Amino acid sequence: MTTLTYMPGNHEYGEIWQLVRVGTESVLLLAGVLTTAIARSPRWALAAAIYLLPGAASPLINPPPNAQDTGYWLALIGLLLAMIATAWRPQLLPDRA
Repeated sequence: MTTLTYMPGNHEYGEIWQLVRVGTESVLLLAGVLTTAIARSPRWALAAAIYLLPGAASPLINPPPNAQDTGYWLALIGLLLAMIATAWRPQLLPDRA
């Protein structure tokens, strides 16, 4: 989806495109949280991190123009952190008998 954002000649997308993108990413990340909770595997969290971290790091170079963009990235990072938390498996200590 991010490929369409950077296509030459297409500088602006309407609100419909933004809602579709936010909805799609949010649903996929929520599905990833659910799948991670069921499988207890960090694979989904790793895939989400690979997708999100470049976009989440870009505001460090080019600050977002409004608070809505900041909230968008914070929500996606929150879902990523939820995925990481559900993938974490506590290690059981061996019993000393």
